[in-house]
Amino acid sequence: MSAASAVAVLTASVAWVVSAGAAPGCTVLQVRNSGPGWTSALYRVSLPAAESVRIGALDHRLNALGYARSQGLAYGMAAFGPSGPFPDGAHVVTLDRSGRTHDLGPVRAGRVDTPWYPLAAPTAGAVKGNRWYVRQGAYLYAVDVDPTRPTYLSVLATTAIRSPHWPFGFGDFDVDPVDGELYGVSMTHRGTAAVARLDPVIGRVTELADAPGLPPSTYGSVAIGPDRALYVTADEAGGLYRVDRDGSVAKLAALPPMLGSDATGCLARVPSPQPPP
Repeated sequence: MSAASAVAVLTASVAWVVSAGAAPGCTVLQVRNSGPGWTSALYRVSLPAAESVRIGALDHRLNALGYARSQGLAYGMAAFGPSGPFPDGAHVVTLDRSGRTHDLGPVRAGRVDTPWYPLAAPTAGAVKGNRWYVRQGAYLYAVDVDPTRPTYLSVLATTAIRSPHWPFGFGDFDVDPVDGELYGVSMTHRGTAAVARLDPVIGRVTELADAPGLPPSTYGSVAIGPDRALYVTADEAGGLYRVDRDGSVAKLAALPPMLGSDATGCLARVPSPQPPP
C-alpha cells in the first residue's frame, strides 16, 4: 500500500469513528399548557441535548400535534382559541417552525356537507405520510392532511383501539419511520409506566416493556429520535426522558410540572446556506 493510500484509509477510519460516536439528534416543537384556561406556550426542543427555547405564547390551546414533513407544517387540535371554546368541535391549526399559526376550522366526518364534527378534544397525534392519526378516547381517527384532495381535513377511517389491559391511554405517540407504527408511553393497570406500540390499521396495542425508571405521570409529549428512542415528557411529574424499546430510561432534563403537553416528530433539517464563492 502506498503512503497516500494509507493516509486515505486512516482518514476514512477516523471519520467513521467520529460519526459513529456522535449522538444523532433532531429538533421538535413542543406546546406546554400550564393552567386549565390558558393557551399554549410554544418551545423548540433539541434532542438529545434536551435544550428548550421558548418561542412564545400561542392564540390557541393545542394538543395532538403531528408533523407533515412534506409540507413543513405541524397540525394540531385546538379546543379553544382567543375567544374561548369552539362550539363546533376542535379546530385544526397549522403551525410552522417559527410559531406562526393558521386556524383551518373543524375536522369533517368524511363528508363536506355533514353538520357533524366528530372530534372535540383529541389528546394524541402523529402524521404518517398524508394521514394524521389522532386519538380521542378509545378510538383512533385517520384525518386526511393532503391539501390537494377534496377530502382534506376529513376523517378517512375510525378504528377502535384494542388493548388486552384496557384502559391503556396514550397521552401522545409518534410514528416510527422504520416500521410505520405508533409508539408511546402509558401508565398500566399495575401502576407502572410501559412502552407500547399501536397498530394504526387495526388498532391493536402491544405492550413492549415496563419502564420502571419513569415516574407515575401522563406522558403528553412523545417524539422518536433518529436513534429510534422515545423522548418523552412527564407532565405532572415534570422531566424529559429518553426511553429505549426495552424500557431502559435516562433522565435528560428537569422540567416544571404542567397540566399537559404535546410534541411534533423530528422537524426536517433546514439546509445550511451556501458559502460565498
